[in-house]
Amino acid sequence: MRLQVVVSTMDQADYSLLDKMNIQSDAVVVNQCDRNEVAELDYKGHKIKWISMTDRGVGLSRNTGILHSDADVILFADDDMQYVDGYAEGVLGAFREQADADLICFNINLVNSTKNIGGHRNNTACKKLSAFNSMRYGATLIAVRRKVILRERIMFSLLFGGGAEFSSGEDSIFLKQCLDSGLKLYCHTFCLGDVDDSQSSWFKGINEKFFIDRGMVYRTAFPKLYPLIFLYYAWRNSKIHKDYSLMYIYQLFVEGKKTIENYR
Repeated sequence: MRLQVVVSTMDQADYSLLDKMNIQSDAVVVNQCDRNEVAELDYKGHKIKWISMTDRGVGLSRNTGILHSDADVILFADDDMQYVDGYAEGVLGAFREQADADLICFNINLVNSTKNIGGHRNNTACKKLSAFNSMRYGATLIAVRRKVILRERIMFSLLFGGGAEFSSGEDSIFLKQCLDSGLKLYCHTFCLGDVDDSQSSWFKGINEKFFIDRGMVYRTAFPKLYPLIFLYYAWRNSKIHKDYSLMYIYQLFVEGKKTIENYR
């Protein structure tokens, strides 16, 4: 098997990001900036396709990377990732261990995290994932078999995520699409590297908009089960964020549901 990292970034003036991220495999870098061009280069013996584009949105960036990739396994990344040495073998080794896996979610170390939105999922065992234990994995933890998602026509939403109209959730919707298509999802204890979580393009604190946006995501990911999902996450968030009651969070989720249903 062969691995490619699909990197989403913005406004890169040179190729120094490859050093910063400790890229040790082939990669497709999608650089959203003020120009449109494609360059191919050799970086320490690895093939790098560097795509510069003026269009915006993290979903569009990841989809562009998927369509320009040609490896067996794709690993998604943002430009704040710093990979550990040997990450490519760690990822491919996990797919060899779990031969039926279509998608695997790995661990990362969060550095300087300022968010308190329910905790970052840390894998302590290798196990199968379901709709109820996969929604807290961000895209930078995900590796997937490229041909499988192309076969099932699975892509990232253009409505959600950094640079899109609605702030976040494209990764949760992507994972739910994979589950709905019958793909086999697993988690694994291998740690990919460090992510600087001190800044965010979408997180502006816990406020009403945060819960409204989550309501839109849950309604999109769970078109039939969303009332149950609303209740569960309203209860969970009310325990963490004491200023918001269960019923108020639920009402904000419903407002998000109405927003996305009336989107036209």
